[in-house]
Amino acid sequence: MNCYQIAFIFTADDSSLPLSAFLALTDSNTFLSGANYIQQVLPYTTSSTPPLVNLSFAAKQIQFVCGLSSISTARQGLEVVTYVSGEGTSLQLNLGNSSPTFNMSYRFLGGVGSGQLVVGNNSILFPTA
Repeated sequence: MNCYQIAFIFTADDSSLPLSAFLALTDSNTFLSGANYIQQVLPYTTSSTPPLVNLSFAAKQIQFVCGLSSISTARQGLEVVTYVSGEGTSLQLNLGNSSPTFNMSYRFLGGVGSGQLVVGNNSILFPTA
């Protein structure tokens, strides 16, 4: 079985509302966990990192809710890094969120592939060797 390390990046231009998102896999792939597959939640570059209130990793979904940042800034961001199984040629996922409206992107670590995601259904091609 192939597996890939992928980073999901969430940014919002409005820091007056908490950042939150729900990401669900809709195909046969799964998010991998265990000693060899460590998940990470990281600050995203120059954006303010809001406090994390709740984070849930499961085989088919990732969900998080942030609190309000104590720093008054126009931009907030969070990066979630995880591993995903690599069955087939692509990863099918559904992105749901609540306010504020945010930008979401992905990038494969150690491979070629990145792009933007939208609320609703998305298809991400796996990197090729």
